[in-house]
Amino acid sequence: MLFFKQGFNRWKFPPTEVVFAGMVFLVALHVIATAFYLYWFYWWLDTVMHLLGGLWTALFVIWLFGRCDFFTKLSFEKRFFFILICVFFVAVSWEVFELILENVDPSMGLIYWLDTFGDVTAGLLGGSLAAVLNFDIKKPSF
Repeated sequence: MLFFKQGFNRWKFPPTEVVFAGMVFLVALHVIATAFYLYWFYWWLDTVMHLLGGLWTALFVIWLFGRCDFFTKLSFEKRFFFILICVFFVAVSWEVFELILENVDPSMGLIYWLDTFGDVTAGLLGGSLAAVLNFDIKKPSF
């Protein structure tokens, strides 16, 4: 449904160009948003970025493991769960990264934890979207 179903040997894994263009897009958007203080002007931009980050992470996981027998032979539920575990790990790692860089202030108490929970949830939502749209991953023949 999502990625050139008939163009790439009918297998539904994201093309390399899509995965790496998505990474470049996210990094560029983050750099611009940080440089121009857009995260402070638009409160919702952080949530959108975490959603896109989760979507990209899931596409990367699908791209990375989509050619592996162990991944393609898993049921949809197991693949979905595996993708979400990977997205969760990256989302939590990003939150720790923000904490180390002192971009967030844990002394704000409940507000900090609600923001962190919202960020991780947005990432999982984006990852879920990518996982559902790529549900019939099969092993490509090379």
